[in-house]
Amino acid sequence: ARDDRGNNVLLNACEEDDLKLVKHLVKAGASFSVVNSSDGSNCLHVAAYSRSYAVLSYIIDNKLIDINSRTFRGNTPLTYSFEAGKTPAKLINILLSAGADIDACDHVYGWTPYIWSCDFSSFELVSLFIGAGCDWKKRNKYGQTGKDIARSIRNKKFEIWVADVIARTERSIEAARRATITVLCMHNNSHMKKQINKDVLRILGKMVWQSRRDLEVWEEAALKLEGMPSTVRQKPKEEEEEGQVFTGVQEDNAKKMEEKNEELRKMEVQLKKKDNA
Repeated sequence: ARDDRGNNVLLNACEEDDLKLVKHLVKAGASFSVVNSSDGSNCLHVAAYSRSYAVLSYIIDNKLIDINSRTFRGNTPLTYSFEAGKTPAKLINILLSAGADIDACDHVYGWTPYIWSCDFSSFELVSLFIGAGCDWKKRNKYGQTGKDIARSIRNKKFEIWVADVIARTERSIEAARRATITVLCMHNNSHMKKQINKDVLRILGKMVWQSRRDLEVWEEAALKLEGMPSTVRQKPKEEEEEGQVFTGVQEDNAKKMEEKNEELRKMEVQLKKKDNA
C-alpha cells in the first residue's frame, strides 16, 4: 500500500529515520528495490533528502543500494538532497566518501551539486566541492556554470569570492602541471606529457587548495625546475600571524620540497656526467 505521495511503509520509515522499523520491515520481506511511484526515488534518495543519517549510514555501510542510482528525472541521492534545501556538509561528505559522483546532474535542468551550492550562495559548500575536485566549468541545460549562477543571484560579495576561488584553483593546477611536466622532461619522458591525466591534476589542485601556502610552494617549485627566478611574494606580518595554524604544514611542505629539489639537482649532475662521458 502507498500513500498519496507514492511512498510505501519502508520509504516512509526511511524518511522518518526509523532504523529499527526499517530493519524489522526488511526482516519481514520488504525490499530495498522499491521506489516512489511518483518520482522514482528509492530509500537512499529519501534518506538523503530527509537527512536521515541512521538509515543513510545503514544503507551505505551494507551496500544495499547503488550510491549513484537515479530517479525518473535523473537525480542521484546527492543531487536529490539539494531539492530539500541547502544540503549539510556532513551529509555531502558521507555521500562523497561512499563514492557519489561529484559532478552528477539531473536530466531535466542539468544542475550539479556545485551549481546548487552557488545558487544557495554557500561559501562552505562551494569550498567543499572545489576542494574535492568538482568540475566547476560544467554547464547546466541553459549553458550556465556555477559562476554564472553566482552572478545572477546579485550577491556581489559571493560572486567575487567564487571568481577568486576558481582563479586560485586554476593557478594551482597550472603550477602543478608545469612542475609535473618539467620533472617528466628531466627524466627523458617528455612523450608522457600527453598522458598526464586531468583527474590527477585536479587532485593536485585539491591538495594545493587545502593550504594557502601550498599554492606558493607549488609555484616556487615550478619556477625552480624551469630555471626561472622566484616571484613568490613575501607575506605581510599580519598575514603570517593569521596563518600560524598552518605553520606545521608549511614547514613540512617546505622541507619535502627542498628534499625533492636536492634529489633533482643530483639527478641533473648525474645526467650531465653521462652526457660528458
